[in-house]
Amino acid sequence: MTEKGRGMLSNVAGMHMTADVQVPAGRQTVPTPWLRNAASVAALTLVLAGCGGEATEGETEPSEEVTASDPGAQAGAEEEPDDEASETNDEDSNSSDDGADSNEPVPASSDGPAENWPEPEKPDAMFEETEEGAVAALEYWWEARQYARDTGDVTPLEDASMDECRMCEHEIELTERAYQQGIWFTQQPDDPRDARVEMVDQDIALIRFELDPGAFQGFTDEGIQEDSDGGSSEPWESDVVFDGEWKIFEMEIMINPEGES
Repeated sequence: MTEKGRGMLSNVAGMHMTADVQVPAGRQTVPTPWLRNAASVAALTLVLAGCGGEATEGETEPSEEVTASDPGAQAGAEEEPDDEASETNDEDSNSSDDGADSNEPVPASSDGPAENWPEPEKPDAMFEETEEGAVAALEYWWEARQYARDTGDVTPLEDASMDECRMCEHEIELTERAYQQGIWFTQQPDDPRDARVEMVDQDIALIRFELDPGAFQGFTDEGIQEDSDGGSSEPWESDVVFDGEWKIFEMEIMINPEGES
């Protein structure tokens, strides 16, 4: 990244970090990540709040064990008929045969998170210092967020985000905390569309776009906890930075994007 680019990036960071900053007319933004994608974040937060602290210790039934103080039980356990042992071996063999399909991708559902689900692939354009590359990085970020929610694996989302991105950090922490509390999601794809790119510098792009958020559901072992249609389409903007590849520097929902009163 050029020195000029770093200076401009610092200015961008200042705009996002200062709540009372003066922004150009028509670019009024929500300064805190907790208000971005409000319907989705609020719903996820309610799920977390409703499930926090429910897990308790000592609720499992003690297992029955054969001990040295019960020699009769030990003897019975040791004298199993040969035919039962044969049946057990057959079951083990069948399990081994089924294991050939154990790596088959399983989508997220009410039964549990996605398993063996393929990570989203970075498009080649992300590594090209072009407007198309910046848009490709934006689209990839939303795919990585869907993958994180469906699987609990935030690695691709972290990789698509710069450390300075507060909205990215919030989404990552929210997903990690949910899975730690036994919550998982089924997330439909988000659709960032109608991207309009402004090249602030050779390696800094400002992208304004419309986001059609995907519906999602939140589950625990007790069943469904949240059922959201994702909310309505809203205008967003994102600062995307190129440093070997395009990554999200910040992203936020816009208020009054056309400067209307």
